[in-house]
Amino acid sequence: MNSFDRIAEALEQIQAKYLAFDPLLFVIPFFSALLGALFSWIVVHLQTKRQRKLENTQSLIDQFFSKDFIAHRVSLSKT
Repeated sequence: MNSFDRIAEALEQIQAKYLAFDPLLFVIPFFSALLGALFSWIVVHLQTKRQRKLENTQSLIDQFFSKDFIAHRVSLSKT
């Protein structure tokens, strides 16, 4: 066996070891994308929930200070 055959054999072993099909190469990006999508959905969901609470609070404040609600405020202040 000459040196070229040994080099070719070593290259084949390296190729078999490092270039073999690895299913983790496809699973890791899939799960990281799934995790990123889940995280972004949670952030958006919490932000819309917070925005909805702020809008409801503002509508209650506007209703309390409206002209139609003065009679109720006056009756509450007398009690």
